[in-house]
Amino acid sequence: MDTIVEILLRSSKITTVIVGISGLVLSLALVFSNDAVRRISAVLNRQFKLGLPSRDLNRQVSLDTIFGWFPTLSGTLIAGASLAILVFLFLAPMPSYTGKILVAIGFESMSWLARFAALLGLVFGLLLVFSPDHLKRINQVLNRWHDTDAVIRKMEDRVVNFDALVLNNPRISGTIGVIMSSILLILTLGINR
Repeated sequence: MDTIVEILLRSSKITTVIVGISGLVLSLALVFSNDAVRRISAVLNRQFKLGLPSRDLNRQVSLDTIFGWFPTLSGTLIAGASLAILVFLFLAPMPSYTGKILVAIGFESMSWLARFAALLGLVFGLLLVFSPDHLKRINQVLNRWHDTDAVIRKMEDRVVNFDALVLNNPRISGTIGVIMSSILLILTLGINR
C-alpha cells in the first residue's frame, strides 16, 4: 500500500510542477507580451460546430433480452471471465520499470482499474446467476433516460467573458497568475516526500 501512496504522491507532484510551470510561463507572457497572447488566443478560441445528432446520443440500448433469456449462462460466463482476469492480475508478476516513473504509474493505474472492473464483473455475474430478479430491480432503478440536448447545446455555445476580462487587464491578470504559479511551485518543490 505504501508503494501506491508513493506513486500517487509523486504523480501528483509531477503534475503540479507541470501545471505550475505552464501557468508561470503563460502569466509572464501575458505581462510582457500581451500582443502574442492575443494572437494565440485568437488562434485557439475557434468555435467548432459539433453537429452531433442528438438521436444518436439518446438511443435506448436494451440488454434485458440478452441477459433475461439466459441469466444463468450469461452470469456464469461473466463471472468466470471476471474471475480469470482477477486471478491473472493478482498472481501475474508485474514488470519493474526502474527509472521510468510515468510508465510505472500508468501500468499500475491500469492494473488497479482492471482489477476493479473485474471485481464488478464478478459481482454482477454472480447476481445474474443467483438472483436475476434482484438484478432486474436494480436495472429498473438505474435504467433511466436522460436528455443530452441541453448539454450539447451548452458545449456549442461560445463563452468569451473570461478571455475578455484577462486580455483587457493583462498586467493585473498576469501578475496574479505569476504569484499563484510561484506559490504553487514553491509549495510543491518544498515537499520532500
